[in-house]
Amino acid sequence: MRVVAVVGAGGFVGQSIAREIANSPICRLVPVLRGQNLAEAVRDCEVIVHAANPAGRFQANRDPQRDYQETVEKTSQILDIADGRKCILVSSLSCRTQTSTPYGRNRLECERLALDAGATVVRLGPMYGGSRVKDTLHDILAGRPVFVAESTRYGYVDVAWAGAKLLQFVDASARTYEIGARNSISLGEIASRFCSPSTFSGPDDTQIALDCDEGPDAEKVLSFAEKQMLRISEWLRD
Repeated sequence: MRVVAVVGAGGFVGQSIAREIANSPICRLVPVLRGQNLAEAVRDCEVIVHAANPAGRFQANRDPQRDYQETVEKTSQILDIADGRKCILVSSLSCRTQTSTPYGRNRLECERLALDAGATVVRLGPMYGGSRVKDTLHDILAGRPVFVAESTRYGYVDVAWAGAKLLQFVDASARTYEIGARNSISLGEIASRFCSPSTFSGPDDTQIALDCDEGPDAEKVLSFAEKQMLRISEWLRD
């Protein structure tokens, strides 16, 4: 049985990865949360999954130096502690689509460090599911302003699917992979489907994983969104 640590096991993606590992008959999970002694926590682990990079793009672009500390410096620390053991860096499609922003550049630097250390890099795109309610999808459902273009297309996948898919990379070679839906849906289509009064402004933020012909249907996000509408109504009443 392989002992697998998930650094960031309390996060949006980390929770899904940790759940899959915990249910795997061939792996034993070691969850690593913020505040734990990292070196001590992963001491007996064979594989380290780094899912601890923050996902907040607005905060990263507003304070690039803090984001650098929370991403690049943290990634360097994790790789040093791994000391040659198998590592998987959970990364972002923003490393390809947003290289002009601090968010994209910092995460691209994390990827460079990981690949130089012989780690595997897995890029994820937009996701739904779990307990997260602060994202573009929920902004549209609540009728709040959206700060990217209406034409933006996302290859949405359920975060539970992404967590399960990541297990396939435990023995993958040290290169960059992208996982996501086999197709995409525009934010305008979502807004139209739910008659959202949201206004759109900003750049086109299209994020679609490459070569994912066997990925799920991005339009499944609509079924998830329908289930969220009751919760949205409750927020608006409050």
